[in-house]
Amino acid sequence: MDKIKLLTSCVIILVLLNVSILAFVVLSKPPHHPIPLERQPKPKEVVIEKLHFDKEQIKKYDILIQSEQKTVDSIDYSMKNAHNQLYNLLSKKTIDEKVKDSLLLIIAQNQKRIETCHFKHFQDIKNLCNSNQIEDFNEMSSELARIFSKNKPPGRRN
Repeated sequence: MDKIKLLTSCVIILVLLNVSILAFVVLSKPPHHPIPLERQPKPKEVVIEKLHFDKEQIKKYDILIQSEQKTVDSIDYSMKNAHNQLYNLLSKKTIDEKVKDSLLLIIAQNQKRIETCHFKHFQDIKNLCNSNQIEDFNEMSSELARIFSKNKPPGRRN
């Protein structure tokens, strides 16, 4: 009888130990709840918060945003047109390499124009900062690529 009691006790202890380990693993793992896109702060909000813009700076920042968006939208239109022309070449029996190369060059030039526009936009934001905000801007500048990444729903910008 002693062996049966010992064996039963060991089995009960092992079952309790396994259940407690499982409970620990399941309960200690932090739940992964990604922030829904509609609740993620917009880049504009992040900039205003990180740089502690006052009302006057926010007004000027809004004007900068509108100007940059107008410029980028115009370049985007030109780039989409060039992309369409480029991919329409695929339906032809033979592809004119000169036309293909010129379209690729237009696309590359447009991308450079967009990046130049973005860079100037950030310079303009820096110029909005007062001396107390420059350090915050410099800190934020290392995060700009993440803050303004294209992993956003269509039509959502600053």
